[in-house]
Amino acid sequence: MATMTHDEVVRVCKELGFYSTPELNERLYLHCKGYVEIAGLEEFVNAKALWLEGNGLDEIKGLEKNTELMTIYLGRNALTEVAGLNHLKKLARVDLAENYIEKVRCGDLKGCDALSDVSLRKNSVKTTADVEGLVDVRGTLSSLDLSHNSIADESIISFLATFPNLVSLRLMNNPIARKMPTYRKSVLRECTNLKSFDDTPVTAVERKAVEGFWRGGFDEERRVRAEEAQKERDTQARMLAHFDEVIEQVRARRQEGHKPPHTEYYNANHRGGPRPGENVSEELVDAVFDANAETAERDAQRQRSLRPKTDEEKLSVRFTTVQVDPKATPQDAADALKQERARHADPLAGLADSDGDAPATPPRDPAAGIDVEIGSDWDSDDYESSPATPPGGVSRSAAASQKPPTPEPLFTPLDQEEEVPEDAPDYNEAQRLKSQRESAWARGEAVETPPQAVQPEPEASLEELD
Repeated sequence: MATMTHDEVVRVCKELGFYSTPELNERLYLHCKGYVEIAGLEEFVNAKALWLEGNGLDEIKGLEKNTELMTIYLGRNALTEVAGLNHLKKLARVDLAENYIEKVRCGDLKGCDALSDVSLRKNSVKTTADVEGLVDVRGTLSSLDLSHNSIADESIISFLATFPNLVSLRLMNNPIARKMPTYRKSVLRECTNLKSFDDTPVTAVERKAVEGFWRGGFDEERRVRAEEAQKERDTQARMLAHFDEVIEQVRARRQEGHKPPHTEYYNANHRGGPRPGENVSEELVDAVFDANAETAERDAQRQRSLRPKTDEEKLSVRFTTVQVDPKATPQDAADALKQERARHADPLAGLADSDGDAPATPPRDPAAGIDVEIGSDWDSDDYESSPATPPGGVSRSAAASQKPPTPEPLFTPLDQEEEVPEDAPDYNEAQRLKSQRESAWARGEAVETPPQAVQPEPEASLEELD
């Protein structure tokens, strides 16, 4: 079993990445080490938090020099009493859970003037007299955990009611919780400052309901709860009505082109408001107003752009990822990409309307790679006003039915790229290069085609040589 010494504590600090100089450590993680005695902490005078859970400590000692401690965790040890802490003037929290403590004696915590949080969960406390030592911290104690003990004495409620700052209390899993039929109501009636009891918040509505119960029983409690629920609904309705009213007022003021008073608007929209003696001019307020209006319009446009697209809008834009020939110039690569996009454009392009004259969607020029979205500003009247027979000598009807010529490919589509077998020695490198090419293609960059692997010719067998 390990022994806590100065060198041992320094070793633990270094393993955890802390300082080897004792005075520089403010946190000491010494839990679950198997220590049976607290020792070697004399030089750790600036430690503020100490973890000692999960050891074999049977008493609290050896902390005489650690007067800066604010938090100490002593849970899951073998402690039977609370002693050795009254010299810690700055101690704010002590965790003594899962020990064998039967009594907190008067004087054990005397001198802990800042102690506000005490946990005695899962100990052997049975009566009110067993926790009478808590009176030493009555003025500062705000959180107390006495759950999972053997408390059956109902006088514990009156005792805890004398703690003026107690706002959080845990008494669950004690015989008193099963013994008293009005357990929660009794505690809330006595401890009027509680904000949380047995891990459940204490609301204002519950407070009024408890008062109603002790005033007129369950019927009065139900009446109070129904009244409070109706008040809550009325409050929500008033808030919604006020919100709708404000919205309508703002809409009306915007339609009228009305601007609020200069100083009022500046104070509401300029961070920090005007400085003392600052002259809020009309030009300044107009600038702020116009800037906010422009921002609001951009936000509205962005919201409109995020709406779900229709099927026609989805068909109007398609992208093709290609692999560019290394011998092609950048302009050739760009033209090839445009041609590929035009070739994979939406299937409605080039179809004639019901009369067979004009196409149902705007014309596309495959050579230029022009994409026109459905629902754009293109007008069919402009198309009708063009000559019936273009300079090339092909009519519109014939041009609509013809397919664009397939250019000589300068690229290799992804689905035609040669796959490298998984058992190949360069499989990982090939996958990495392929990932880089895919990222470059997504950005529209020209990427060289990977060289094709040259398959070695099989060696001739002796039978073939013969």
